[in-house]
Amino acid sequence: MSKRLIKPKKILVIFFRPPYPTFGGDKIRMYQNLKFLSENYQVDAIVLDEQRTQAVTINELNRYCNKVQVFHIPKYKNYVNTFLGLLKNRKPLQINYYYHTVVQEWINKNFENYDILFVNTIRTAEYVKNLESYKVIDFIDSISMNYEKAANQKSTGLWRLFYKIDKVRAKDYEKKTLNVFNKAIIISEVDKSFILKSTYNEQKIKVIPNGVFLNTKKCFDSFVEKEIISFLGKMDYEPNITAVMFFVSKVFPIVKKVNPDIEFQIIGINPTKKIKALNKIKGVKVLGFVDNFEQYVVESKLIVAPMITGAGVQNKILQAMALGKCVITTKIGAEGLIDIDKSSIIIIDDALKMANEIITLFKDDGKRNSIGSNAKKYINDNYSKKMIKKEFLEYLEK
Repeated sequence: MSKRLIKPKKILVIFFRPPYPTFGGDKIRMYQNLKFLSENYQVDAIVLDEQRTQAVTINELNRYCNKVQVFHIPKYKNYVNTFLGLLKNRKPLQINYYYHTVVQEWINKNFENYDILFVNTIRTAEYVKNLESYKVIDFIDSISMNYEKAANQKSTGLWRLFYKIDKVRAKDYEKKTLNVFNKAIIISEVDKSFILKSTYNEQKIKVIPNGVFLNTKKCFDSFVEKEIISFLGKMDYEPNITAVMFFVSKVFPIVKKVNPDIEFQIIGINPTKKIKALNKIKGVKVLGFVDNFEQYVVESKLIVAPMITGAGVQNKILQAMALGKCVITTKIGAEGLIDIDKSSIIIIDDALKMANEIITLFKDDGKRNSIGSNAKKYINDNYSKKMIKKEFLEYLEK
């Protein structure tokens, strides 16, 4: 007697921006979710896009989705929504920015066709929070914690006003969202604990870290380390900008005095004018987007992630560690890393101490290589794709 085929559940996944190409931590996370979900569910996707979605994006999403519904929302409409929301409601400005009635109308008309509604961050939670359906949210990280840190770092101008307003609104919204969703996931224990300060629904939220998808078995033997320190990250993201400016102004000049040959290279898409201007500083190179960024990482003696603001787990750190590199970061940069210790990463907040450690490590190949080797093992033990996929899918099915 043949087994009865079980029809896979239908799931609607809502993205606040295209999850591919995977530039930036949020896109890496959303792309990971999509790949995992497609193995157990029949996936349809809604994608909000400020630009005309590229064919390469649609083609990639079609590999994992049954249907992809793209809503092109010009950026000016998002800004108008944000301004009106500031005057008319108490929702986070992030929510107002991404909320559009045309999207809501489509969801209202079609949501009953799905067994599960899956949203990415609070930015898309508004579309489904009041619907009678089984709802799951990936917070990714705590936006309110991110903004609280940024506000405390004496940000200026419009950014200071933005953080001051939205840190309060986002904290309240995260609490309400957790209360009305059936399940929630988040990237780290630090972010989870911050949200749970406002609510007691601990049983609804589970930490699922990002997996590392690099081809670490690729042969890099032909690449020789150079007198280079590198930073990886999306360079129109405020925490990355702040980190790079801190390093260039407070740390790198000290290192450069001792070793004039050392270069600092900044790798990442969309460098702002402020970041591009750093090319004028001797020894600093702003590379922007590069193909095969792994080569640039492997050729660097050190990777730095001197984060002063931000939340969640830093993918830039995971990727560098997976490639066996010695990473220097701050307490904020290391937040959320699972049971990390000083044998696998270096954590320093003080600029002078960071500079002196870099000088020491450039001379000490043995220590640098030992930390890099431990880092690679740490990633294999804690962030393997297979392990995280199993944890993610099992949690959704409980």
